[in-house]
Amino acid sequence: MLREVGQLNAADAAWERGYELYQELAKKRPQSHDYQNSLGYHEIVGGNLRMAENRAPDAIPPLESAQATFTALVAGNPSVPMFRTNLTEAQLALVWALNTAGRKADALQLSNRAIENARQA
Repeated sequence: MLREVGQLNAADAAWERGYELYQELAKKRPQSHDYQNSLGYHEIVGGNLRMAENRAPDAIPPLESAQATFTALVAGNPSVPMFRTNLTEAQLALVWALNTAGRKADALQLSNRAIENARQA
């Protein structure tokens, strides 16, 4: 909401507070798929926020973290389609950030992995 009304600094601060909370919850309850999923999704939001701010290089770390979070969820729960869908979303957001940051080869390679991941859904 803050991003949409042009308050990007406030949006960044709100995202950081939320990210710290989700990290804490996921760390305290590592077996909770809900907390892990929420953490990963919040990481996607952080990456997208940085992309909206034209900060592609800064978007890459939270999106890589989201990809790792969802990769672990898919590996441990291959029968849960939502985790694979979220992994694909994280990968495609990361492709956008990598491409925008000038890392074209990395973006292409990840794009192919995202397509393959989506086919397995």
